[in-house]
This record gives sequence, structure tokens and C-alpha cells, in this order.
Amino acid sequence: MQATFTLLLIIGYNAISALTLLPEEKQFGDEVVKQCITETSISKSILEMHEINDENRENAGSFALCISKKVGYQDDKGNLQTDDIRKVLTSIIGNNDKVTAIMKKCFVQKSTAEETALSSLICFSEEISAD
Repeated sequence: MQATFTLLLIIGYNAISALTLLPEEKQFGDEVVKQCITETSISKSILEMHEINDENRENAGSFALCISKKVGYQDDKGNLQTDDIRKVLTSIIGNNDKVTAIMKKCFVQKSTAEETALSSLICFSEEISAD
């Protein structure tokens, strides 16, 4: 799976925006992204890369997991919080069939918490960008 790395920041902001919804919550989103950059020690060079590849996937996954935990997509063990995600998506999208399709396609537990976060957030970002 390759994606533009502008994407990782977009992923973070999209995930946060989807959960917070209110413009005044942008500060929260900015803070979460800053915290995750610091906590994961993700390098500026990775943030500026244009692809998620085998060399940077682990760092990108750690960053995505940090974002995902802070916004409530995953718990401390890395398990997806599907009921909470479904509630948020339903409040945003309103169409239960579309929510179910996004949940089945995007929010699937992978072999590691980091891969779950990265894959879920990339897929979700692509889905909401497509609309």
C-alpha cells in the first residue's frame, strides 16, 4: 500500500476532525499531532516523504497508532473501538449502509496495533476524500 505522505498529516487531521467535528476543536487536533510527532520521534524527513514504504512503514505506523489512540479509535492495547468509531461515523455520514461499508473495509484488526492504525486511517482518509 503506497500513499502520499502528506497523507500522514492528513490522516491525523482527518481522524481528529471526524471525531471532534467542531471548528474550535482544531487546536485539539493540532496538539494531538504535535504530541504524536514528539512521542513517536518521527523524523521530519519521514513526514516529508511522498510514500509509505517498507523503510518508513514502522515509523508511520507508530505515528498513526499514537493518533488513533489519542482520538479514541484504538485502546491502549491497540484494539479497534468499533462501537465508538461507528457512532462517530454515523453522526458524520448519517447513512448506515455507507457506515457499515466503511467499517468493514477500513476498520479491520491487523497483525499489529501499528498496522491496524495505519491501514485503518489510510483507508478511512481515502474513503472520506472520495466523497
